[in-house]
Amino acid sequence: MLLEKLKQKYPDCLESRAQTQLPEKYLWIEYNGEHLGILRQDLSTQEISLIEALFSDETLDDKSEWGNFLLRNSTSLPLTNWKHVRFIHFRITQAEFSRSDFEEAFLAVSPLEAIIIWENSEAGVLIEGLNNENADKAELTPIVRTLESDLYVHLHFYLGYFHEVNNELRHHYQMEKTCFNAAVSHFPDTAVSDLPMVIPYIFLDGRLTDKIDWYTDELLGEMKDNDEVIHTVKTYIETSSNASLTAKKLYIHRNSLQYRIDRFIEKTGLDIRTFHHALPAYLLLLKLGK
Repeated sequence: MLLEKLKQKYPDCLESRAQTQLPEKYLWIEYNGEHLGILRQDLSTQEISLIEALFSDETLDDKSEWGNFLLRNSTSLPLTNWKHVRFIHFRITQAEFSRSDFEEAFLAVSPLEAIIIWENSEAGVLIEGLNNENADKAELTPIVRTLESDLYVHLHFYLGYFHEVNNELRHHYQMEKTCFNAAVSHFPDTAVSDLPMVIPYIFLDGRLTDKIDWYTDELLGEMKDNDEVIHTVKTYIETSSNASLTAKKLYIHRNSLQYRIDRFIEKTGLDIRTFHHALPAYLLLLKLGK
């Protein structure tokens, strides 16, 4: 019944990957042994999230405490020694192998010590604890490309931030899932995306105001309350990263300016000397009225 209703709503949907040469352009779901592919361009980010939520229980491992907590809204936090974890969302297209095959291949080429939770037939999330060997975006990208080459698939990963293990984790997971869907939509060929990449598009979609506190906390952290540093950063970006002009406008020494810029970069991870990090930082500051 559910699939029939989806077929009526999306008449261009397919029942098999064999019906198209571009299966990556479709959202694939499985229900009671049947498959259905819906063109991603026909779906909004909210519709994708809703459909994935509706069909996630079909593939959820009942033994997974993390799966129960994140996907089934269990109120019990998983028992873990991890104090902080991050979510690395992933999506696979053109997959013609089992989940165990993918997990084995991923763990063979990756240094990550992570739990893999499947949300549906083609998407899931890696849950990784904080340690001294966590891979950053630059280190994760070649791992993903190696997997694509070895498995003949297209992969998209979204690298989240570390959060304390508490009942707020589900909210972080859901917000990052929304960001991940936006990343897949706007960067379909990108191996690994993150929040700074998608902030401008969330802004253009008019959704940055919604949950602005979450976006601000994620990207700016404690720096959002440091008016001196924030004003310096905003001025620096507005002068096209011209240090001399910024120092002159703020009536401070260039060494003081460099100290504030370095401190902001260290605390937030946003290298505002580059366009791709300066833009999301500036958009957030505008939204905050700083």
